Amino acid sequence: MTVTAIIKENRDRKLAQAWDAVLRTPEVRLVIWSILEHCHLFSQTHVGDANDGFRAGMREVGLRVLNQQVFPHDVKTFAGMQVEHAEMTAETRGNFAASHYGNG
Repeated sequence: MTVTAIIKENRDRKLAQAWDAVLRTPEVRLVIWSILEHCHLFSQTHVGDANDGFRAGMREVGLRVLNQQVFPHDVKTFAGMQVEHAEMTAETRGNFAASHYGNG
């Protein structure tokens, strides 16, 4: 095995361990979710303007993170992130309704 191969193998192992640590923390999963949103992963990238290609490239980065890091981590990781996002959204809507309409 070459030195270059050993360095790559070592880096890949450490990177996998880092992603494992990242995806085990709810606060960091929220950060990853916000990055995926920013990459237009959950929205349309083609709107017919000069930035379509740029948004498509951003989406490709988000898909890469999802396919190479999130999905391989654990079968339940992305589903858990979806639930966490839905719960946070529902809580925010409930707080908004309570403060604006006196429901709480």
